[in-house]
Amino acid sequence: MNDASLSALRRRYWHLITHRCQVDKPGDYLRLEWFNDEIVVFNDQGTIFVFDNICPHRGARIFDAADGNRILRCGYNGWTFRNGRFHAPFPTEFAPEDLARAKFNTFETAWCGGFLFASEDPDMTLQEQLDGLGPLLEQVSDSIAEPHSLYSFTWQSDWRIALENALEEYHTAVGLIHPGSFGRIKPGDGSNELFGKNSVYRCIFRDGRTVRQLERLSRLFDLKMQHPGYMSIYLFPFAMIGSTYGYSYAIQHFAPGRTNDECHFSSRMYSSRLREGANAGVLASFFDSSAQLNRQVFDEDHAICRRVSRKSLAPPFEPILAKSEVKIRRFREAMADASRQ
Repeated sequence: MNDASLSALRRRYWHLITHRCQVDKPGDYLRLEWFNDEIVVFNDQGTIFVFDNICPHRGARIFDAADGNRILRCGYNGWTFRNGRFHAPFPTEFAPEDLARAKFNTFETAWCGGFLFASEDPDMTLQEQLDGLGPLLEQVSDSIAEPHSLYSFTWQSDWRIALENALEEYHTAVGLIHPGSFGRIKPGDGSNELFGKNSVYRCIFRDGRTVRQLERLSRLFDLKMQHPGYMSIYLFPFAMIGSTYGYSYAIQHFAPGRTNDECHFSSRMYSSRLREGANAGVLASFFDSSAQLNRQVFDEDHAICRRVSRKSLAPPFEPILAKSEVKIRRFREAMADASRQ
């Protein structure tokens, strides 16, 4: 994929960024590695916006941590952003018209329930891009309560290889990559539902002990929707949402890196809403173990993806796809369609 096509993919599509609970309070922020740049989501006294992580004064990076809560102030010369405008130390040192034009490079934003999407120059509305998936996303977003944990690293492969691995369940069924992690819960045959370039995958678990343990937890949660097993939602082009029994959700990003052999991967896990009176402490170990299992699965996926050649992404290589790998076929068709636009 050439640089022009990749730039168009970034610029013209809506991208899932985060859930509202991540930036719910004034001063909350989230920083994401994004292609060769960084973007930030910030709550400015109740107004949530997305911008490049660059101060307009001298171009310094403003946020270094992955998330947190603090004043939007540049550490270089103290330029501060509050209530929609910049405040510079010693303002009389600057021409008034220069201060007036100080602004961030911002993105357009749109919401689907509690999920925030951003785009530089979208070709369509968010609901048009979701192509019928919006109602399910709204239900999912209503179940999410608060952030739990973050796992991120530089994935050493082309982002498309990483994403195609996440899209296909064939390697999970074969059982060579995740025997001691995802394989222990014995996922059964799954089903795929397609929504334009997006998709939803659902499967149930065949390990009776795991199913009994998970079903006992149901009484502790107040869920708007639940699939009794594993569910994965793919949002073209770079994001996925994964969940087990609806008790927690993870937003995963597969953003292209600085080279063809790098992918900025992150998985942010969120706990779901508890019933009134439920003891959150009882579930602490469950959420922690879920996060640890996810990390193990991602590490195993990363290890095998490093062995996949970039030659597998384009002719003359012709992949031999299983019936269950329909989402890979659909992804490649969507990428070809996006490149032609």
